[in-house]
Amino acid sequence: MIQYATATQNKILGNYIGTTEAGDGPLPNINAGIAIFNGASNNTIGGTVAGARNVISGNTGDGVTIAGGSSKNILQGNYFGTKADGLVALPNSTNGIILYSSDNTVGGTVAGARNVISGNAENGIRLYETASTKNKVIGNYIGTDKNGNNAIPNINGILISHGASNNSIGDVDVAGGNLISGNTGTGVNIQGSTSVNNLILSNEIFSNGSLGIDLGTDGQTLNDNGDADSGPNNLQNFPILITASSDAINATITITGTLNSTASTIFRLEFFANTAADPSGYG
Repeated sequence: MIQYATATQNKILGNYIGTTEAGDGPLPNINAGIAIFNGASNNTIGGTVAGARNVISGNTGDGVTIAGGSSKNILQGNYFGTKADGLVALPNSTNGIILYSSDNTVGGTVAGARNVISGNAENGIRLYETASTKNKVIGNYIGTDKNGNNAIPNINGILISHGASNNSIGDVDVAGGNLISGNTGTGVNIQGSTSVNNLILSNEIFSNGSLGIDLGTDGQTLNDNGDADSGPNNLQNFPILITASSDAINATITITGTLNSTASTIFRLEFFANTAADPSGYG
């Protein structure tokens, strides 16, 4: 446990936490493998080189819990919920990571910063309650093995709930996008009417058991005129695509469609190739 505001600039590197010495079986801690509490900030769990990687798996609670006003902590290059080989599940009994605090970073924009967050008994990552704000989840593999090829499912890849708002899942820089695939439930699930303004950017989200992105827990949310309804992420309307065509000579793609939403508002639209079927029928 890293606790209190004076606990700062600590580094936890190269450990097996909740596993056997070989990292291939459970030797669980009670509750979280690592807990950062009560204002402990600016700490680093893992790193961008292989020797800094922690394997945080097999625990009876979460892999890592960050709570109590603990901010500016960085989690990068770790395995949460897999064996040390990054290929086989070794679940934490609840979430891989749970954040009750603000302004923490999970992952990064270089390959070495990528966390593999897979195989956990509940969610890969959970952002929980109003204190969970301005966190960044970038560049991770969530629901797959270390190579991004085979499924090692969590239930939901990411769950945002109970008023967690203004968080970023992915980044405007494509290098910050997460691969969220192979989970048995939703890729990203946002719950609760006060969980709003969460950005979902530049991610690859496919081959999950339910929707790629679900606002609420009721499946596909239909559009409404002027987007006047409220709810998770304000139940943002989705665009309707009409045509998409490519011009190989000029290396251009032309897309036409409509977005019926809040008037006098600027929107960012992202378009993705359909590389895998979404069982919901929606991208």
